[in-house]
Amino acid sequence: MKKKTNLNKGETLSPLNFMTEDKDYRFIDSAHDSTHVSIEILKGDFAGIKYYYKELSIIEEDDVAILRYDFVIINGNELYESVEELRNDEDFKILMNKILHNILTEKYAQH
Repeated sequence: MKKKTNLNKGETLSPLNFMTEDKDYRFIDSAHDSTHVSIEILKGDFAGIKYYYKELSIIEEDDVAILRYDFVIINGNELYESVEELRNDEDFKILMNKILHNILTEKYAQH
């Protein structure tokens, strides 16, 4: 049975929990695809997993902007060797959402 310990004690999986670059994740050059910058997760059960976002778009539905994206998983780790298992893991999707939120928030704050 896989552990689900990506969080610090008392922390919940919520999109409002912030991620920190170089603490929770880092940007890496991608040998897999030179047109994308990849991300490596640095801590928790997903540590060591590398992926990148692709095809980001903003869709407007009922006056609400929704960010949609696809992603490519480059490799799993000891707990999650199967890319398909990761693609379907809700905790992994939440973690990717948190990282993307941080990336976009940081870029917005710089401008």
